[in-house]
Parts: sequence; structure tokens; C-alpha cells
Amino acid sequence: MIEIKREQKPLRVPVVAILFYIAVLVSLIFTIKKFVIKPDESKLLSALRSDPVNSGKAYDLARYYHGAGEFGKAAVYYKQGLALSAEGTASCDIYYELAETLIKTKQFDAVYYIEKALGSDCQEERFLSLYEDAVIMITDKIASHIAHYRDNDISVRKHKEIRDFYIKKGFVLSFYFDTPRKDVFYRLFSSLFPDRAKRFSGYNGKEPSHLFELGKLANEAEMYDIAESLLRKALPGLSGENRGISLYYLGFNEYRKAKYSAALELYLDAKKYYNTTKLNYWLAKTYWELGMKDKARQAIEFTLKMDPKYRDALEFKQKITKGE
Repeated sequence: MIEIKREQKPLRVPVVAILFYIAVLVSLIFTIKKFVIKPDESKLLSALRSDPVNSGKAYDLARYYHGAGEFGKAAVYYKQGLALSAEGTASCDIYYELAETLIKTKQFDAVYYIEKALGSDCQEERFLSLYEDAVIMITDKIASHIAHYRDNDISVRKHKEIRDFYIKKGFVLSFYFDTPRKDVFYRLFSSLFPDRAKRFSGYNGKEPSHLFELGKLANEAEMYDIAESLLRKALPGLSGENRGISLYYLGFNEYRKAKYSAALELYLDAKKYYNTTKLNYWLAKTYWELGMKDKARQAIEFTLKMDPKYRDALEFKQKITKGE
């Protein structure tokens, strides 16, 4: 049998095809670098050092650490970015990511940053859920502290005060926004304040007495904007002491915003129903801020007649006596 040998010709690939494959490979490498390979930490740190007032570079580093699961470091650079940003310019995503990292590292100031977000243009459902997560994290952490320091009365009392403060915050937020976990916070609240919890039986967000109670609670939890919204809605349906308390809280909120004329009007109206030492003390301070010094002195003297040992009033009297 004769074997026929065939001459093998070398395979020739057109130059155009080779160039095409090289271009595809280069494009693929850049894509992998951009979307898969994380930016080098040292390069991000160097970029921030070279431009330390650039909030975007701080956020880049924060997100790098966030993605790497180094949440403590991420929080540091998110906060740095916010400090470098003009007020009100940070995106909702930045606030969300920062709060998320703070919850993961069990930091109480997660609530502060969520409240800042909710107070701007970030009134989104995801922030309400995150707020509730933060409050539950805080209460769980405090519970472990209380168990650990059970033999130290002062420490236990202090931790209980902090716990109560945050549970009030969670309760107010869940009822005000009618969140899915409202029942969870009702149970938490009622376990600590059973008598107050009963006042919210049948809460529907419309009854003046309910709005008043929730507004008063919001004020105690330093959620002043929510408190003002609730108390203004409740006011037309209130009378007697509850009306006076609402006017007093609304006056305090105006004073806090340095709107002293509006505060004075509300305090004077509140005095008809709720003539207390605290109200007269704040009335004196308001008169003083408005330059009505004689009225301020009269009001502080009246306050001290009601309670001669009222420390804040005594200190304020000493201040205005010196003419400061």
C-alpha cells in the first residue's frame, strides 16, 4: 500500500483578524480592571492625601473599605467625606451606607445620621427600616451592658436612661410613619412604660389625644420636627393643661430655632393653661433675647417664687444681674 504524503502548509491568519483579537483582549482586560478588580488601597489613600479637601476621594476610600468588609475604617472616611461636603449636598446613598456601617459596628451615632438623612430629601422607606434596625441594635447592646454592670447601680441607671431614650425614638418613628414593625416597638415601649402605652390604644393618627401623646413623646426623644408636626395637628382639638403643654413645646421649638417673637407668643398663650416654673423660666429667657430686660427680670423673679431652688433659674438670674 502506497502511503501518500501530503505537504502541510502553515496556517495563515489574516493580520486584520489578529488585530481584532488583540483589541478584544485589551478591552476585556480594562473591563475586568474596572468592574472586578478592586482599586488599590494605597492609590486611594495617596489620592486623598494629595487632595485632602476632596469629599469624593474620601467617599471612594470609604466605599473601598465598605466593599472589603472593613466597616470601622469605612465609617471614618464616610464621616470625613460628609465633613468636607457642603451642608445638604451629600447623597442619600452616602448617608445610607454610613448608617449601615455604623450599625454593623454597633455605633449609636447611626441614629444621628439617619435622622439627618430623614431631615433632608431622604425620606425613603429604606431609611425607616434602617432606623428601626439601629434602635434595636442599640437596645440589644445596652441590654448586654446592663447585664454586665448589674452590680454597679450608677452605670445600670445611666444605661437604662439611654435605652429608654432610644426606644422612645423607635416608637415615635414607627407610629408616625406607620411602619411594618410598629407592633415590635409597641411591645418594647409597653414593657417599659405600660401606663403610657395604654394611651395609644386604638391609635389611628387622627385623634387629638393620640397626636398630643405622640408629640409629647417625640419632644422627649428630641425629634423636634416630628413633635411640632404632631402638636400643631392636635392643637385645635385640645383644651386645658394638654393645650398649654402643646403650646409650651411649640414655643420651645421656636426658641430653639432662634424665632424668639414666635416663641414669646406661644409661651404667653401657654401660660393661660400651664403656668409652671419651666414655662416662666423659658419666658424669661425669651424676653431677654428680645431685649425686654425688665420683663425678663420680672419673669425670673416670678419663677423663683414658684421654686426658690430651681438651679437653672438661679443661674440665669445671676447672669442677667451682671448684665451679660
